[in-house]
Amino acid sequence: MSKSNPQERARPVTVKPAAALFWVIVIGLSAQLGLSAWIVSELGTLRREVADKAAQLDTKIAQLEVAKPQPQKRGPDPNKTYTIRTDRSPVKGNPAAPVTIAEFSDFQ
Repeated sequence: MSKSNPQERARPVTVKPAAALFWVIVIGLSAQLGLSAWIVSELGTLRREVADKAAQLDTKIAQLEVAKPQPQKRGPDPNKTYTIRTDRSPVKGNPAAPVTIAEFSDFQ
């Protein structure tokens, strides 16, 4: 390269603004698309993990329901007939009636 020839000087590279903007948009959209694909993949993985945990919980709950002892019945048996002495109690109605209702109450 000689100093006297101006055509041999290096020309600066010029980039058209529209072309630069196009490539910036293409690269940005590619990055966005890749990130979106990764997020969808992760969401699928998380959904499967949550479904597995829910199935495990359902299994444990079913096991607990099978192993749960039946609660003991409290109080009197509603099917049993009880004999209550009413010989010295006040009576309203026929004392020889086939059914006797005995009322217990406490006035306080």
